[in-house]
Amino acid sequence: MEIFFFSIFLIIFNYIIYIKFEAISKKLVFFDKPDGKLKKHLQPISLIGGLIILLNMYLIIFFFKIFNY
Repeated sequence: MEIFFFSIFLIIFNYIIYIKFEAISKKLVFFDKPDGKLKKHLQPISLIGGLIILLNMYLIIFFFKIFNY
């Protein structure tokens, strides 16, 4: 039963992050700016996606440690 509630929590957490993705990126100033040599993109690209994946992994590991899974 705990896995169900934790899964719902992760889904809601990720949905909120998805909605606020641009605002979070601007607030934390995690952007890769193109230099024209190695980076071929034209606009600054947010780097916060890796941070979100890392945060989800930490939440999953924390959950498994607490409930001894």
